[in-house]
Amino acid sequence: MLVREESSGDYLIKSYDDQGFIINHSGQEDLRFDGPMMLSPKKAPISWCYSLPTTLSEDHIQALIAHAGEKPDMILLGLGSQWIMPPIKILEYCHGHNIGVECMDTAAACRTYPILSADGVTMVAGLIPAGCKA
Repeated sequence: MLVREESSGDYLIKSYDDQGFIINHSGQEDLRFDGPMMLSPKKAPISWCYSLPTTLSEDHIQALIAHAGEKPDMILLGLGSQWIMPPIKILEYCHGHNIGVECMDTAAACRTYPILSADGVTMVAGLIPAGCKA
């Protein structure tokens, strides 16, 4: 379980498990979201049509950027139960667009998200639950 901190963002990860996430929106009723999702501090989570780390493509990154609503400073990737290095072409694509990318296991990404949000970082997260199987 995560502890909620004050943040500049409206959508925060309250908790997570192997199937999905509990999202809190400015003190409203919590939202359960199962499966891979895209989330940014100012936009409601939506499904992220992505499940295998080996298939991460520019299309997946472009979907994350589009969900952010503005060019993010950072893309936070939580790719399941283990840290997986994204393909070099993805890192080059993000770097070429002046977008930082941080890749980690999903639990670490869920812990990192509220810190970045509280710091006012313009970001978007792509998160795959640890128990998600393709």
